[in-house]
Parts: sequence; C-alpha cells; structure tokens
Amino acid sequence: DYWLYIQNPNKDNYEFKNEKLVMTASKSSLTDNNVPSFLGIRQESPSMSIETEIALENLSEGVKAGLTLYQINDGHFDLFIRKNDSNLDVVFGYQIKSLGGEKPITIEASDLDKIKIRITSNASKYFFEYSVDDGKTYDRIDEQDVFLISTEVVGGFTGVIIGMFAEGEGKVEFGYFDYTEI
Repeated sequence: DYWLYIQNPNKDNYEFKNEKLVMTASKSSLTDNNVPSFLGIRQESPSMSIETEIALENLSEGVKAGLTLYQINDGHFDLFIRKNDSNLDVVFGYQIKSLGGEKPITIEASDLDKIKIRITSNASKYFFEYSVDDGKTYDRIDEQDVFLISTEVVGGFTGVIIGMFAEGEGKVEFGYFDYTEI
C-alpha cells in the first residue's frame, strides 16, 4: 500500500468501486489540516505529470475536488473544480505561508459529464491545466516556480506529496490517478 494520507485518515472517506475512487469530502481543508480527505504519493521526479478525471454528474454544489502538490498545510498548490449552478469553476489555488488565493476560470458545464485536470513539472515550474474534450487538448490556468513550495520556503521535511483531495460536503468520483515521470 503506497498511498499516503494526511494525519490519521477517516478510512470511511475512501471507497474503491469499479476501479474508481469515490472520496467523501471533508469539512476540513488542506490548510486547516484537521483530517482532510486526501490520498496521494510522494513526488519522486522533478519532471513529472499527474492527472485525474472527475465525474461531474453527482458532484455536489460547492465541493472542491482536485489535485494538490502538498508540502505542508501552509505550503501547497492546488488545481481543483467547484460546481456552481450549471457552470464549473476550474481553479488554481495556493497557500504559501500567510499568502493564499485562488485564480478561477468559469466554464459552461451543462453538457459535460467529466473533466480532466493535470499538473506537470519540468523541474523548475509547475503547470496547471484542464481538458473538457477527454484529453485531446488542455488549457493552462497557471504556472508557478517549484521552489515556492520547497522546504526552504514553506518548511516541512518530507518533500512534496502529490494527490487527490475533496473538501466540503458530498462525494467525488475520481476516474483514475496517473503519475508519470518525464
């Protein structure tokens, strides 16, 4: 079992069903760090790609679900989605010590049943992207220098953990989690 959790996980929040992960969102955020719903692995290569697909059909309004590059509770980059009526916010979020924020892009989601999100790295920058056409094309939301979530900037000691997370109330279906070293 190479999966990592943050803190002592509530194992009832994680169910593998039909080769997909159904994660129950936690009311705690990654920043709050009070048993958040998170499942991940260590980033082992400076040049890599992580990707997942999130089902939209039963996604509860307001739930944040996506991928994170997590160094520590006050040092992480996130790429997530949030349902908003018939629209979908695709959001780059960050927490770097006392600085935090979001950069949302709103897309029409009434015809979508899933969305792919991915984060890639070329050893000096992370790139945050999403696809609404089953991975044929990706749109970039943001890019950030990797050193911003390094031990020297935000602290911690374990290195970056990459994974899926869900915050709010409801369930999220992750179709897969793909980690590729480039």
